Amino acid sequence: MKVNYKIKIYPWARSYHIAQHEKNVLIYTINRTLWRENKFHWLGQFTTPKPVLFYALAKNTAVFSKLNSIKNLRVGSQIGTANVEFLEYQGFRKINRVSHLTQTIGMLLRGRLDLIIASPQHLKNAIVEYDMSLDALGIVADAFTSTPSFAMSLQTNIMTVNKFRQAFAKLKRKHNLCRIKYPMSDQCSSETINPRMIHSVD
Repeated sequence: MKVNYKIKIYPWARSYHIAQHEKNVLIYTINRTLWRENKFHWLGQFTTPKPVLFYALAKNTAVFSKLNSIKNLRVGSQIGTANVEFLEYQGFRKINRVSHLTQTIGMLLRGRLDLIIASPQHLKNAIVEYDMSLDALGIVADAFTSTPSFAMSLQTNIMTVNKFRQAFAKLKRKHNLCRIKYPMSDQCSSETINPRMIHSVD
């Protein structure tokens, strides 16, 4: 399939807004969730589903894990992401919205948050900035399962959408998409490796 295109990188909140209001927009990767299902044309799933978890400082994990509900705890998440949408959907009462996961880690370390919500992979990448180990944090509870996907704006012509769906299906048949996203990771099975890497922002 031949198509004229431009790849642009924006902060997640802006990308999400553009993909909901303009035609001929493809957004990747974006988590496919119940509350987003009718907002986009979905092309396909990018990698295998990943868990999204609640984390606290290791010293507080045991206490928070015993609570009947964690919805009254202070939770940090990123603006416009599937994580913050999950918190809103589930009725969490004290949500701190910031631009980057690294900010929530800093707030957690300074005692301004009780919990952060993230996937293990994203958290592992983010804590590098603080020169800390994952052992400093503990898992309090499961949140939801992340399903990184490709989607197009609803304003896009359905014929165009179907062409992209076919192209995506062909790409998925030929390559291990996990290896495209995480070429150096041990979380992918040993299938065909494609050297391209696409970064997830959701």
